Amino acid sequence: MSESTDEAGRKTEGETASHGPDFACVIWFGRMFTFNSRQASVVALLWAAWEKGTPWVSEAWLMEKTDYEGSRMKDVFRKHPAWERMIAVGSKNGQAFGTYGLMRPDCGEGES
Repeated sequence: MSESTDEAGRKTEGETASHGPDFACVIWFGRMFTFNSRQASVVALLWAAWEKGTPWVSEAWLMEKTDYEGSRMKDVFRKHPAWERMIAVGSKNGQAFGTYGLMRPDCGEGES
């Protein structure tokens, strides 16, 4: 298993994905991302879909489930380093417009 380091110089596992209990911290295949509570609630839903093997979910569903109806994913994750590195836009990855999922760094598209 390859190792890399996060922004603080801590070692992270390069071939695994893991998260804290509240999704405020995620290690995504060697890269650590931190999220505010709003972002973490969305990441938790994306993670659950990814684990079930159904990685693409609609923006409307995500916003409804997190009580952020009327918001847009790109605004929730504005300037976040996980945007389009971990969190994938479906329409940019051969999926339906308005869908989002988690994207492994080695595959270039969301995968389970």
